[in-house]
Amino acid sequence: MVGLVCEFSRLQAQLLDSLHATFPAVVTLQPHEWPQRVDIRVGEHFWHGARHGAGFRFESDDSRVVEAHDGILRAPYPIEAYRLSEYAQSLRLTTLSVGRHTSVTSEPEGIDAALPPLVGVGVLVRDDRVVRNGLQRYIATCETFNM
Repeated sequence: MVGLVCEFSRLQAQLLDSLHATFPAVVTLQPHEWPQRVDIRVGEHFWHGARHGAGFRFESDDSRVVEAHDGILRAPYPIEAYRLSEYAQSLRLTTLSVGRHTSVTSEPEGIDAALPPLVGVGVLVRDDRVVRNGLQRYIATCETFNM
C-alpha cells in the first residue's frame, strides 16, 4: 500500500509539474479557461490529459490513469482514496496489501480504510479539506523516507 501511495503521489506531482511548465498560465486562469486537452511526456511515457472539472484526468500510453483534481495549482498535491482507487484499478490491481497478513480491495472504501494508519507512520499527513463522498484528503510525505 505504501508503494502504491508513493508511486501515485510522485507520478501525480510529475504530471502536474510538467503541466505547469508546459502551460504556465494554468495557475492564473479559471478551470474553464484551461486547455481542454494536453499531451505530456513523463519519463518514457506519453500522457494524454483531459480537463475534468477543477483538474485533469491523465491516461498514459500504457493505460495508467492519474486523475488530479482540486488543489492542483501548487505542490504539495493532495491525494485521496478515490483517485488512488482509479490508479490501482488502471494497474489491474484488485486487492492491495496493507500489512503482512492484511489486504483491502482496490475500491475507494477499502483504500480509505487503509490510509489512516499511514498517517501514524508518517507516510501521509491529513489535509484539512474533506472531498468526494466524505473521503479524507492527504499529502504524501514519501520523499521523507526516500520511497
